[in-house]
Amino acid sequence: MGDDNLFGASEARAADERAWEEAKRQNRINFRAFLMTIAIVIAPFLALIISFDAALIVLAVALGFTTWLTWHVANKVGEVQGSRLKVAAMMNFGVMLMVLLVLYVRLAA
Repeated sequence: MGDDNLFGASEARAADERAWEEAKRQNRINFRAFLMTIAIVIAPFLALIISFDAALIVLAVALGFTTWLTWHVANKVGEVQGSRLKVAAMMNFGVMLMVLLVLYVRLAA
């Protein structure tokens, strides 16, 4: 009666604990990604309060990070999604180059 392995209960309990730990880990990752997204969206506006040049710098850094992150994820997903993510990363990179060009023109003048 006291056998914990009755009908595979201990294996099921261990599997449930592993699934629960994985769900908690995934929630922490999702929350960090949410905070990073909020920071990327809000940072240029906060920098704009300080100066336009600071806003351009923050925007360029945010676009560079987004480009890197998108390209990194594109290598970990399937071929169709990966090709779409690589196109998005290249577009982010292009916008980042335009922002850097505007910043260079402003600082050179």
